[in-house]
Amino acid sequence: MDLAPWINKLKLLSRPTGTLQGISMGTDVLSSRVNHSKWVPIWKNNIRLLFESQIPYSLTFSIGTDLELTQLDLWKWRDLFDSKPEFIYLRYSENDLLQGWIQKIQSSFEAIPIIQDNIFII
Repeated sequence: MDLAPWINKLKLLSRPTGTLQGISMGTDVLSSRVNHSKWVPIWKNNIRLLFESQIPYSLTFSIGTDLELTQLDLWKWRDLFDSKPEFIYLRYSENDLLQGWIQKIQSSFEAIPIIQDNIFII
């Protein structure tokens, strides 16, 4: 969804005057598992709008065995992240994948807090 029509409302709701503390943005659209080329420009524009409007945001990575580090093209969007997220929320189900992701995220986003959440799949 394009945030442009909502950006003024979000600015009004954001701190210090409002109560909105930020927006979490998923990163699945940047995966190369499927061709998301139609949605990537909208996603990038939304991040740009949040940054320019000084609305805090975070990024959510959902990691599973079907999403490999080499498949995620996030790193080529690094110029977009001159506007650093407040934190990165890392959801995972496979412990053995976690360390590689943490290292890659830390090398791309210096000094960004990472919140880890192990998702138990039954």
